[in-house]
Amino acid sequence: MPPLLVDECCRKRLIEALREQGLDVAAVWEIARSAKDPEVLRLAVAEQRILVTDDKDFGELVVKDQLPFVGVILMRTSTDDGDVQARLILDVLRSDPKLVDGAIVVIEDHRFRRRELRPAP
Repeated sequence: MPPLLVDECCRKRLIEALREQGLDVAAVWEIARSAKDPEVLRLAVAEQRILVTDDKDFGELVVKDQLPFVGVILMRTSTDDGDVQARLILDVLRSDPKLVDGAIVVIEDHRFRRRELRPAP
């Protein structure tokens, strides 16, 4: 499984649930509290981590502004229950651990969508 960086807009329970499943998870609120979005992306690239967020602004940063990134998982579920979201993320990653590399993957309640872009330099 790829290492993850969970944005501080996500619930702490999501971080805990992913860690309980054995994933390597860094949390923005633990290592770079109040970092601006471009800095969060730089941190993810520096550590080669997939960014997990529910902030749609990251889509604009990687698509329109073409900022470097490793991969982005954008949570667009009807719940903010960390256990449910962790299960959905794990389902996607288990289907193909490289699915998120160089892409934005939007996870919804019963499906996910993938938009391939370009990997970080």
